[in-house]
Amino acid sequence: MDRTALVDAQAIDKYYGTVQVLKNVNLQVRDGEVACLIGPSGAGKSTLLRCINRLEAPDSGMVFVDGEPIGYRLKSGRYYECDEKALAGQRARMGMVFQRFNLFPHKTALENIIEAPVALKVRSRKDATAEALELLRMVGLEDKGHHYPAQLSGGQQQRVAITRALAMHPKVLLFDEPTSALDPEMVGEVLAVMKRLAAEGKTMIVVTHEMGFAKEVADSIHFMVSGEIVERGTARDLLCSPQEARTRAFLSRLMANAA
Repeated sequence: MDRTALVDAQAIDKYYGTVQVLKNVNLQVRDGEVACLIGPSGAGKSTLLRCINRLEAPDSGMVFVDGEPIGYRLKSGRYYECDEKALAGQRARMGMVFQRFNLFPHKTALENIIEAPVALKVRSRKDATAEALELLRMVGLEDKGHHYPAQLSGGQQQRVAITRALAMHPKVLLFDEPTSALDPEMVGEVLAVMKRLAAEGKTMIVVTHEMGFAKEVADSIHFMVSGEIVERGTARDLLCSPQEARTRAFLSRLMANAA
């Protein structure tokens, strides 16, 4: 285990049937670091995120968050699988923001945000509500707390989803292509919130195709293809001077499509 890393994914393999979608993936992210995962569709980026927070169980390998093995408990020098209650407690330390928002449609924005802190008895309803209102102010939605998801734009729903993740005070925020389901004019408002979180020193792992965001905010970029991380480096090095032919080809295609 890398004790300097807040998130330490070690030798992760994942199969769907006979298809191996993650191949001996290693990823270390330090406290306060923004790590971006880039690569073509089907590269395994989203699956890696889901293995980190144990929405998917790796077929081999281990994930540690702040030194704790995710999905396991250590007893007498041996690892044993957690029960669902213990796993839920571990997941609470990782805020997940999905492509499609995943808000409860029958609950207001405010109710969506306070659901987990209250249900898991992390905070009283009064305290959770006060904090949720402050979070909504932070993302510019202070007047939308009593709106239902269907009454909000895609960008507004995604900002609510971010505040819902923040309400649990997670150690790390996981973003799975958070702007991919948005209309182009709404992308900027979500990226602005993410840039603010990065500036505040939040630890973030972001699957993204937004190269401008990655270049501006990322401390490290990890290029994935066919289930492997084939190149990693700083934003400046990887985006401006990639060493691998597959990385260069991918970035060239992105630039051609953007032109």
